[in-house]
Amino acid sequence: MTNNSKSIVSKSDTKIQEPQIDESRLMDCAICFEQIPPIPQIDWYEGQNADPVIPEGRCCSRCDNEVVIPVRGLIFAVEDLDREVEEHDPFHQKSTRAEIRMMIDFKLSQLRPDTFDEVFKNRGYDEKYKREFKKYSKKAKAFGLGG
Repeated sequence: MTNNSKSIVSKSDTKIQEPQIDESRLMDCAICFEQIPPIPQIDWYEGQNADPVIPEGRCCSRCDNEVVIPVRGLIFAVEDLDREVEEHDPFHQKSTRAEIRMMIDFKLSQLRPDTFDEVFKNRGYDEKYKREFKKYSKKAKAFGLGG
């Protein structure tokens, strides 16, 4: 009878060193203002792209899923609707950047009302924009677009 036993290395013999988190590279989410969880195994501290909600901003995965991706879908829907209407009405005016920005802000106010005021303040919007936003919000709610 031959000895077919193989050498097995126990887990206690193998030392896998956990990557250290570089505290100086930690970032806060531009939407919820909580710390973005880093992925030190691949040296990634920057989270997700928050554009178009926060242009050139970074966000956590939760805000990416709950806010950014739905807003991107909203923008695509508006652009598709503009193209479709334009095919039937050559005089149709496409949605302006300002109108799309207003839609984004409205969607953000619905998805994350807990942090919307802070985001609003950080963007430095003036009183005129705030008045326009309130009017837009009332119209959008009247059409059943918000809570």
